[in-house]
Amino acid sequence: MKAYDPKYKLVIAIAHTFGVFVKPEDVINIGIDRISELDLKFAREKGYTIKLIARAFRQDGKVFGFVAPQFVLATNPLASVRNEYNAVQVQGAFAEKQIFIGKGAGSYPTGSAVLSDISALTYQYAYEYKKLQQTHDLEFSNALLTDVFVSFDDGVNIGVSDFIEFESGYASHGKHYLSGKVGLETLSRWSKIEGVGIILAPEAQLVPLVNVEKNSALSVA
Repeated sequence: MKAYDPKYKLVIAIAHTFGVFVKPEDVINIGIDRISELDLKFAREKGYTIKLIARAFRQDGKVFGFVAPQFVLATNPLASVRNEYNAVQVQGAFAEKQIFIGKGAGSYPTGSAVLSDISALTYQYAYEYKKLQQTHDLEFSNALLTDVFVSFDDGVNIGVSDFIEFESGYASHGKHYLSGKVGLETLSRWSKIEGVGIILAPEAQLVPLVNVEKNSALSVA
């Protein structure tokens, strides 16, 4: 799964939530097609599940959004979302966290959505994007730092120097495993290399990058 479906859903959600229209090709999407049996074994041993998560947030005049697999603690409500069910978790300044769970696929949910659209057309209803009327001058950005586990085969050119902040690593049976803090655009580049698997850490921090130069100190917002 290349994560195209959640990416398109994220683009719609960003438009409604922040009033920013983002081109789908500008959103980095990393799928679950590279997850290995060893990744699943590691998750089971640690009490994690692996979920494909699309997320977006606003900070310092910018909107950030991307899609990637992530280790999720078994105690997290998202861990119980399976099969055709989808979940949306919303966090507001005063409403705190809220989670909504429902079927996102199947004949009845799809038919219900189509019927709803047809009914809306008969009443000449048009979808509203009220946030577009607000002048926030927000800008979409991929300049983001996060915590990640990356696995790759022998011969793949990934090393400690690619990390902004390296944490740990080991090699076993022709596979290499590294973890640490990496820029989102680096993850996007890695995801296009055959034999590379990328999974975000269970408590991955998302930090906007102000100015990061190779072999230099990290400056964050």
